[in-house]
Formats: sequence, C-alpha cells, structure tokens
Amino acid sequence: MEWVRREEKAVAVIDGIRVPMPQILRYKQKHISNTDFALQFGLDSFGYSMEPEISAFFERLFNAIKVSPQEAVDAYKNFRNFQDKKYLVEFQEMVNDKLQSVSDIFNRMYFLEDVPFSFKVEVERIGIFLTIHRGKVPVRLRQQSTGFRYFFDMFFNLLCTTELKPGTILIMDEPATNLHVKGQRELRAFLKEFALLNDITIIVATHSPFLVDLDNLDELRVVVGNNDGTSRIVNDFTAVDLAAHQGGPYGGKLYAGEPQGNGCVRQ
Repeated sequence: MEWVRREEKAVAVIDGIRVPMPQILRYKQKHISNTDFALQFGLDSFGYSMEPEISAFFERLFNAIKVSPQEAVDAYKNFRNFQDKKYLVEFQEMVNDKLQSVSDIFNRMYFLEDVPFSFKVEVERIGIFLTIHRGKVPVRLRQQSTGFRYFFDMFFNLLCTTELKPGTILIMDEPATNLHVKGQRELRAFLKEFALLNDITIIVATHSPFLVDLDNLDELRVVVGNNDGTSRIVNDFTAVDLAAHQGGPYGGKLYAGEPQGNGCVRQ
C-alpha cells in the first residue's frame, strides 16, 4: 500500500486502485466561556435590531438542534418590519423547546439526580443570549469546577461541531477522566449513539475500564507493549483470551466494575 495526497485528500493505492481515505481528526478541547453565549446586534435609528449576523457558536448550536440560522434572521426582520415582539417570543419558544433535549442529555451524562441543569435562550430586542441554570440558580462557567468545565466543553464541542462529515474518523485521547464512573458509562453510550447518528467512527484511547462496552468486545482493541519498546494492536480479542495476551492472573476474564484498593476492579 502507498499513500497519495491529492487536493488535500488522502488516497490509498491498493493493487493499483485509488481508494479515497476518510477524514481523520483528533479531538481537541476548545474552551467555551460565557462570552460565547451572547449574540448582540446593533440598533438602527428607530431602536430596532439591524439584521443579525449569526456567530459561529450560535450557528453550530442552531445546527445541532435543527434550527436554521435564517429563522433567527427572519424573526428579527418581522420584528422590525411589523414592530411586534411576538415574532421574537415565538422564535424563543421554538428554540427552547428543542433545547430541552440537549438539557436532558447533558444531565443524564453528567449524572445529576438532584438539581438538574437547563439551557435556554432569551431572545431580546438587542440580541440572543444563552442562559444556564441549575434549578433556578444562574450558572457562570468560570465559577464551576475543572471537571465540570472539561465535560461542558467536550459536550458542546462535539454536539455543535461542523467539522465532522460522514465517514470521518475522530480520535479521542483519554476523555472523561474527570467524570464519575456512571458518567463515563453514559459518555460511552453517548459517543456510540453520536457516531451512529452522524455516520462517523470514534476511536477512544483509554485506561478506564468503564469506557469499555462488555457487551460488544468486538469493538475493543488492546495495545500491547513489545520488549523492544514498540507496541502492537491485538485485533482478535475476546474476554476469554485477555489473560493470554497480558499474562494476567484473572483466568482469562475481563473485569469492569467498582475500583478496589489494589488497583483492580470488581464486577
């Protein structure tokens, strides 16, 4: 096999046949701040919002909940032309109805059973503002824990990305290390569902047993170190022969459960 790069697209030549290779991306954490949640417009001489230019963040957010940015533009046009705020109210209600599913997924993954988070937009004369509440208390990102901010960034970066195209291979290195065990399991399910819905492949490098789906071990690849300092991937893997590859003491079984003091895990 040889590699050919043409027009910025990778092509593999196999037995003389050119085969287009998929886009391969490495996930990079992009920090999101409260300033990204404000989409403010200028006002004309009559005090009405000029035609808005949708920011990159809101464009990605609208795309994630299947709202066209043009719908926001039209709402403000009608508000200006007819001097009736009902157009902004209707747009706000429509967006918030769709954001409810985003709130539900976020809370399920972050494993909250007491006071959940909610995401809503406020559509005002001067702009659109994304708000975050936990219960009735407003949330400011810079006041949250490092673990929460990492998860928040990852969640919205994946949910709102426009870089992923059908066939893309997305590589993630040690995600979710700051999440609770149940949160890691929810993340695994979310990533799998996200990949299926978007027709992409997600490859996760992890040391966490809680990101391993024991019901689908055919998805797992074990990287084994060689004596010369290199490594190899064990492709033909089942739970039965894990000990044979690792020389482990557990009778060829893979365990994933609650961590014990000796560094092992118990089902």
